[in-house]
Amino acid sequence: EVCGVVMADFYGDAAAQIRAVAPDKLIFIEPNFIELAGLPTNLTGLDLGGKGVYAAHYYLMEVHDGGDYDLDPSLIQYNIDLRAGEATAFDMPLFVGEYGGMASAAHFTQYIDDNLDLFDGHRAGAAYWLYAEGDGFHILDSEGQPKEFVEAYVRPYPRATPGVIRSMVFDLETKVLDLTFETDATATEAGDLFVPTLHYPDGFGLAGCDAPACTWDHDAAAQAVHFTVAEAGEYTFQLTLP
Repeated sequence: EVCGVVMADFYGDAAAQIRAVAPDKLIFIEPNFIELAGLPTNLTGLDLGGKGVYAAHYYLMEVHDGGDYDLDPSLIQYNIDLRAGEATAFDMPLFVGEYGGMASAAHFTQYIDDNLDLFDGHRAGAAYWLYAEGDGFHILDSEGQPKEFVEAYVRPYPRATPGVIRSMVFDLETKVLDLTFETDATATEAGDLFVPTLHYPDGFGLAGCDAPACTWDHDAAAQAVHFTVAEAGEYTFQLTLP
């Protein structure tokens, strides 16, 4: 408990100094590192002036320590729900600052897919640890080639939306992404949907963006669909194989 108070005071002081020179920058904070194993945070009284991002880390410890994934996502869900609740209590978005594990674990591809499904369920960002070559947590093998689990790690997702995301669900087997967002049509910037060639090498279908209310174009080099909306309301996109 004392640690939580000390950390909160430190983050508050640091945030005030950052805001003094960079008032528009977001400030990512992490709770005590031991809480990545699933313990509730002991941070209290945290106020970052509306610019904070709750960047808790999360690992399923069995996979972190070299064990296999048992295909039961319930413990992952418990922990991500816990972190999402803490972020809400602090009035911050959730960004999982680290996740992953030993890529040699059995069912590791499914483990990554389950993690990302749960992050998407909370509309949370996340950063995989780590982008490097090696035999452990690394994305690349010792020859510099992507490991098998990259199939699950690289998935379509909205990099920007002219509104608030309400839900997004991706099915790795069927390659179908369902994305719903709501807008009041005051946003002028285009949306950006990442469409990885890895999953859509022969093109794709996109339903739910119909002119004149919604228009889109495909930037193959950027692996992106850029779209704009001209009317307020709720939009549901479905990205599919062609």
